Amino acid sequence: MKLEPGATHLEVMLRPRERGTARILRIWFRWSGPFGLLYRQIEENPGLSVPILPNFRRAAQEAQLAIGSAAQDFGFRPDRDHGQGSEFASMREYAVGMDPRSIDWKRSARMRSLLSKEYEAERNHHVVLAFDTGHLMAERIGGLSRLDHMVNTGLGLAYSALKGGDRIGLFAFDSQVRSLVKPLGGMTAFNHIQLHLAAIENSKDETNYTLGMTRLSESLSRRTLVIVFTDFVDTTTAELMRENLGRLATHHFVLFVALKDPFLGTIADGEINSIKDISRSVTATELLKERRLLFTRLRRQGVLCLEPEHAQLVGEVISQYRTIISRELV
Repeated sequence: MKLEPGATHLEVMLRPRERGTARILRIWFRWSGPFGLLYRQIEENPGLSVPILPNFRRAAQEAQLAIGSAAQDFGFRPDRDHGQGSEFASMREYAVGMDPRSIDWKRSARMRSLLSKEYEAERNHHVVLAFDTGHLMAERIGGLSRLDHMVNTGLGLAYSALKGGDRIGLFAFDSQVRSLVKPLGGMTAFNHIQLHLAAIENSKDETNYTLGMTRLSESLSRRTLVIVFTDFVDTTTAELMRENLGRLATHHFVLFVALKDPFLGTIADGEINSIKDISRSVTATELLKERRLLFTRLRRQGVLCLEPEHAQLVGEVISQYRTIISRELV
């Protein structure tokens, strides 16, 4: 690129390839003399760090497609269902078909007609998005790493929850705690959440579930919906994860989210043409069996499990969140 004589300003467009923190450590400038025989080159060291925000537009589009036309305003919780929930809303005249347990007998006696209490779903729930940033989450599926799929889903869910009146917190961990954001409320918190999600990066370390879940439990001051985005391979890691999630589920509602591995199913059910194919198929089948066994044990401990494909991840997680909130499980 050539600069015009006397020019002192130059704009260069940079397109980030992925979410994270872009670090511009060095910039080289080179320009030639008027006859093109000589050139001059200088080097600057700006040391810039620019946060690359998660792709919220993509997450919003995927959620809208999954949830359907009812969610015209993405993230907005549908009108509260009167008669459900635990928070008192209003009084109304009792009608046939209503739950007799909702009758307020004292007020009915004063008004000389049957009056029923109406309830609505409580707002201001605490929701914490816990991201495993260990080395397993760096595997790429569908063009993105597992962690990036999870972060995009968390961003869409955060927007939906904040707009619905709940409070969102973040937690990232591997061999140590990488990020901890206490639950925040209001749409003004969305930018704060987005910046923290941009800073979450993969680590080469093994995930320490005992440390992570212990620190997370210590930071929670009330019953919370904890959504754990993670994955596992070996049985030792799976057992440690199950024990710690089980302890967390005794005081909080835990939703366990892991992406379905598209390669395991393909290998397990693939054609057998050699001894090597038999060995690969048996190994893949055993890994799938271990995953199903872990999910069964987690459900027995009160942990809700999801294992969607990456294309359905955003929609399934947000749909499950809405179901949990509407049923007052937190």
